[in-house]
Amino acid sequence: EPGAIFCVHCGAPFEEAHISLATTNQIGMPEPSAQVVNQQSIPPQNTPENGIAFFFVDESLPFELRIDSEFVIGRKTDDSPERMVDLVNYDAFGHGVSRRHAKIRRTQTGYEIIDLESTNGTWVNGVRLRSDKPQRLFSGDVIRLGRLNLIVLYK
Repeated sequence: EPGAIFCVHCGAPFEEAHISLATTNQIGMPEPSAQVVNQQSIPPQNTPENGIAFFFVDESLPFELRIDSEFVIGRKTDDSPERMVDLVNYDAFGHGVSRRHAKIRRTQTGYEIIDLESTNGTWVNGVRLRSDKPQRLFSGDVIRLGRLNLIVLYK
């Protein structure tokens, strides 16, 4: 497609594209329905001993495990922080995920998530977060970044 920055078939970035210049487009998104996530689809043995694991809905294996005390979720660019869950290879741009979409940090009781003024919003279990206001994350919560749904698990 003209103006594409990555291959829609394999997700590989095009050499001429400057991903860091691609700004997230605001996408038309319906309010989340009462989406029921089948928690049985994630075996409890996949809950990590340390850190926090990220799963796609209906996947039994995590695509990312982080042990950092604080990190950003979004689309990695040349100037992105080192500690980042990079969703570029999962069509993050097409799903409306911002470069610096949300921050997750460990607390004394678990984890919390903060929307970083993302273009298309951050949702936890169907409730939209206010920008810059921390929301506690519980193991098994469904996070929606734009139109991309993730499940988080931790002990």
